Amino acid sequence: MRLFFGLPLSREGKELVLSLRNRLGDGTDGLEWSPAENLHLTLSFLGEVGEEGLSASRRALDALELEDGPQPLFQPSRLGFFPDRGPPRVFVLLENSPSLGLLALHHGLCGALARESRAAGLPPLDSEWPEADREGSRPRRPFTPHLTLARLRGRSRPRPFDAETLASTDGLLSGAPPLPFDRLILFESRTLRRGPVYTPLAERRIGGKAAGH
Repeated sequence: MRLFFGLPLSREGKELVLSLRNRLGDGTDGLEWSPAENLHLTLSFLGEVGEEGLSASRRALDALELEDGPQPLFQPSRLGFFPDRGPPRVFVLLENSPSLGLLALHHGLCGALARESRAAGLPPLDSEWPEADREGSRPRRPFTPHLTLARLRGRSRPRPFDAETLASTDGLLSGAPPLPFDRLILFESRTLRRGPVYTPLAERRIGGKAAGH
């Protein structure tokens, strides 16, 4: 099964995304907008994982201390495309500087995944930061929090929005407050004809008690 840890977007966040979508227009050829229920920030992508890896991922989630500490926030700042070079694949909402709460949660989760995978004799569950529990270690690539707003169809599709069009959203983003996250969820991802489907497998409330599925 294909797994990832994600922070679902709040109602306020979904309203902001809808405003951005209305500002840019819905009819862009080749751009497939993410359904509101799929909007999330990926904290750790695990990829294909077996039953032992699923159990270790659940234990990592249970081990996190989510009752105290700074709240993870996302400050909407700018729109862009991934990857930066070559044909774009996804249209994203980015922030200029991750909040301390979000960085701490990412570090804590990756550390717990590293410990649990090692204890179970498994390959690293998060290959981007396989030794996150070791003092002084760093992820292989910088953590870049983002929200995927849409996917582009076709491998050689040009960027659908020019700089002037994207700049038209600056006023909307500059007045947007930080978006809080109150849940961390272990999702299974499946790709169907109608698009990706994300099924919650386990959940922790940030600042609250654990809940499982």
